[in-house]
Amino acid sequence: MTEVTELTVSIKNSEQSYKQKFLLQEPYQITSDDPIVKKCIDETLANSKLEPEDISVRVFLSIQ
Repeated sequence: MTEVTELTVSIKNSEQSYKQKFLLQEPYQITSDDPIVKKCIDETLANSKLEPEDISVRVFLSIQ
């Protein structure tokens, strides 16, 4: 059985918002301290070029 998770990071400020999705197969914990989650957040921050007021992370798990 392969577990695939779709992790979406949303960056928002008062003027704009930016979302980036990641498909992950490696195991991770859903905490802000997890290296994989931190990497996804850091990449989204770099790509969005926004000064965030809010950062949210959503996870969708699909078991196939």
